[in-house]
Amino acid sequence: MGRVPGHVLLKKLGKTKLRPGGVEGTSWLFEQVEVTKDTKLLEVACNTAGNLIEIAKEHHNHCVGLDQSTEWTDEARKNVQAAGLEDYIEIIQGNALKMPFEDNTFDIVVNEAMLTMLPVKAKKKALAEYYRVLKPGGVLLTHDIRELEEDEDALKALQKAVHMPVEPLLLEKWLEIFEGVGFSDFKYNSGEFTLLSEAGLLRDEGQEGMKKIMENALNDENREQFMEMMTIFTDPNSNHRYLVMRSKKQ
Repeated sequence: MGRVPGHVLLKKLGKTKLRPGGVEGTSWLFEQVEVTKDTKLLEVACNTAGNLIEIAKEHHNHCVGLDQSTEWTDEARKNVQAAGLEDYIEIIQGNALKMPFEDNTFDIVVNEAMLTMLPVKAKKKALAEYYRVLKPGGVLLTHDIRELEEDEDALKALQKAVHMPVEPLLLEKWLEIFEGVGFSDFKYNSGEFTLLSEAGLLRDEGQEGMKKIMENALNDENREQFMEMMTIFTDPNSNHRYLVMRSKKQ
């Protein structure tokens, strides 16, 4: 079997948290907003609805999850049902670049580990959609990858490892794109990848989860690809960092 997209491989191996900054990055994002029972929240690329289940369980607010993959949305619905949260969480299969929502609908839009995967033109289109469906004063929470400097070799190595034409950007370029769409009032945090570090795996997956992932990786036909990803995502001198950012609709 040939290479597969990195997030598909990690999910197959048992990884449940698929963000470059892991739980640490996601937790920082949700510390930037106040969620109440009246908050309408949308997560784009919601995967298996882990974030939405945690939020709705605590706040009993209205949450919507959107994902293009029917595999993800099917699994997300099962997870929502298992959690007994069907009254609070709606899962929709759809395209982030043309979302089936009215203007000014949501108080918060969340999007993790997706914009990096898109070319710049599509990044702008997605952000314009997030801006459109947010209410005035609404908050966007994003979790992506930034480059410390332009380095074609480092970018090609990352693209090869994750088997996707990912396009991380310099921090100033990310900000320029967000501002071009209309977002402002930025607050951001950045750090080394924790996705596959020992500390990150322990925090995100627990001791047993980490052990399962490593055992599965050693026996998987894509173990060479996994080791490449491990090398890049644990290199302290990497040109790439995770970037979590809060921005607001004017």
